[in-house]
Amino acid sequence: RGAEAILKQILEDGFFHADPHPANLFVQPPAMIVMLDAGMAGYLDEETIINGAKLLQAIVSKNLDQTLRSLENLGIIIKEFDRNLLRQDLKELFDRYLGIPLKNLQISKVSQDILEIMVRHNLALPANLVLMIKALSIIETTGRQLYPDFDMLSAAKPFIQKLLRKKFAPQELLKKSSIIFQESIELIEQLPQDLIDILRKIKEGKLKFGFEHQGLEKLTQEIDRSSNRLSFSLIIASLIIGSSLILQQRVGPFIFGYPILGIIGYLLASFLGLGLIISILKSGKWK
Repeated sequence: RGAEAILKQILEDGFFHADPHPANLFVQPPAMIVMLDAGMAGYLDEETIINGAKLLQAIVSKNLDQTLRSLENLGIIIKEFDRNLLRQDLKELFDRYLGIPLKNLQISKVSQDILEIMVRHNLALPANLVLMIKALSIIETTGRQLYPDFDMLSAAKPFIQKLLRKKFAPQELLKKSSIIFQESIELIEQLPQDLIDILRKIKEGKLKFGFEHQGLEKLTQEIDRSSNRLSFSLIIASLIIGSSLILQQRVGPFIFGYPILGIIGYLLASFLGLGLIISILKSGKWK
């Protein structure tokens, strides 16, 4: 009865006691469960309840693709991540529980393993989902202490089936179709004005586009480095050409019969050229 009460709160009411340990549960004759200390409670909206039910269903059926979709729909997978690596980790988790009968499958243990995978992949878990997992784990542990054959997943199955039947009931589908139709009409009505606004901004030169290229910083650094080397090469070439002209025209003053300015130019060009060669060799980009 206690498990059914928590499951009803989570999967039907969307507002649940998040700390249902034995000290917070009281049995009132003949068979009424009273929950005390509601200082820790969680709230789930309708969409989260449905996606949470789908996640539980995916875990029970060991459906890998549905588990990934449910995690995405719950807003857990919101950052960049290695999808193939996450899929492989989940597959290894399901393979670990493959031969275990459903009645022996502990939702608290499976949830803990999934949480560890999420932490490993830097995935975010909304606070209310943490409270939901905590509540389910506590009530399952308490249930197994009172009745070792207690099966939390079997207890949750009727609530999940009822929830999914409600979601796909004809009246619900008709209601959603009506909402989609209304939103589509509003979109069509607003579209001409939006196009006019865009064209006006284009004419006024106020239309701006944001563009961000991943990894562009490395390309920019490489271009800057190449530009610096090219500039050094041009300076070195200019020094060599200038020094050669000075030597050819015999422009003074002289030292040992050679123009001083020409010798200084050659020495400076040699020094800069040697530095450029060392820089290229260190970068490994000499080929």
